[in-house]
Amino acid sequence: MTGLFKDLLLLFIIILIHEWGHYSMARFFKWRIRRIVLLPFGGMAEVDEHGNRPFKEDFLVVLFGPLQHVWMIAIGYALHSTDLWSAHFFDNFLAFNFMILLFNLLPIWPLDGGKLLFLLFAYLRPFKKAHLTILTFSLLLLSSLLLFSMIMDKFHLNLIVISLFLLFSIFTEWRHHYYVFIRFLLERLEKEGPTLKRKKTISVYPNDQIEAVLHAYQKDVHHTVALKNSLANVEKDEHVFLDAFFNQKKVGATVQQIFRVE
Repeated sequence: MTGLFKDLLLLFIIILIHEWGHYSMARFFKWRIRRIVLLPFGGMAEVDEHGNRPFKEDFLVVLFGPLQHVWMIAIGYALHSTDLWSAHFFDNFLAFNFMILLFNLLPIWPLDGGKLLFLLFAYLRPFKKAHLTILTFSLLLLSSLLLFSMIMDKFHLNLIVISLFLLFSIFTEWRHHYYVFIRFLLERLEKEGPTLKRKKTISVYPNDQIEAVLHAYQKDVHHTVALKNSLANVEKDEHVFLDAFFNQKKVGATVQQIFRVE
């Protein structure tokens, strides 16, 4: 309708190649891929993984999207230098590539930059807290950028549409936060934890509930649980608490009760 069919087609091809980067790396690591969603300003590769893949895999899957722009820009320069592409087409190609690349590297969920920042948070702190932290940070940063745009009188229609999409994504992820956390724990229950290289002991009080222990679980870390102020040096594997919470339905049980039962 706007007469920009070629530009829109070029934009979607660039977005498709960007998402193909995520898809190809996810397939390489044998991730369960649900679907690829293409949008006018980006896309999303939805996978059926819940936070228990190694950091290396997560990092490469996220990074392989932005990396596609490197070789696309290089090819663009090569074709332009041989006069196979017109100056107008090359300028649009370059602008679209940088626009998609820089936009996706913003540290806002669910963009690639936001997912990379989440991996950093998840490496340093428990999964549940890291998930809430990236959502809070994304909301604050997005709000700050919108306020800055309004002050600078650069609040355009495109910015409104993209901002609404990001706000909706953050809000939806926030609403599903507990569900995401439970899926993370359920997947851990099915995995062989002791094969993880990183180890950590969680020290808890006898009257703490099981859920308090689970809130301390970190991505890519195998945990043992120890009682504070206990004369006996007894530790329990993380799967004992996962099994008690999900299989035995001891949701309200205390840590001390689990130690006694076991």
